[in-house]
Amino acid sequence: MRIKFTGRHTPVPQAFQEHAEKRLEKLGRINQRIAGIHVVLAEERGRADVEITVDLDGTPVRSEVKGADPRASFDSALEKLERQIGKYKARWDNRIRRMRRAAADEEVEAPAEEAEEEPAAPEDEPQIVRSKTVGLKPMAPEEAALQMELLGHDFFLFRNAESNLVAVIYKRQSGGYGVLECEA
Repeated sequence: MRIKFTGRHTPVPQAFQEHAEKRLEKLGRINQRIAGIHVVLAEERGRADVEITVDLDGTPVRSEVKGADPRASFDSALEKLERQIGKYKARWDNRIRRMRRAAADEEVEAPAEEAEEEPAAPEDEPQIVRSKTVGLKPMAPEEAALQMELLGHDFFLFRNAESNLVAVIYKRQSGGYGVLECEA
């Protein structure tokens, strides 16, 4: 497991790195599928923001905490991350169990007159409650931001007129907007 530290507007103190590495070793014991960890320490306006991103077999899991003390912010972000990884692991284990159960049920044939029932999705699984098809109009990101605000949404899907790529504009927690574009 590789750990990378990045400092934004501040160098990352050696004592902070040692504290973080010691605490992050625990994550490696909890879940062996962690490929890498990226810790970002940012100081802005006298505040220490800590962001931890874990690469869990290609799935990024991220936690961010803003606070006055870097170590306290790191510890809070790590606790948050441990809960998220626990939920992810539980979902993964449930999915594996359901797949094994389905495979075992296929081996044992059910009588023809019995109706097959779909197993109910566990409560911790994400449930899609609505699906919608949208037309993608070519527009500038600024126009997409205006459309998003007019609709009262936190994100908006559009085709970027400049690059002709499908893109999503979203509101950032720190203020402002972000744009994600899909590669062709």
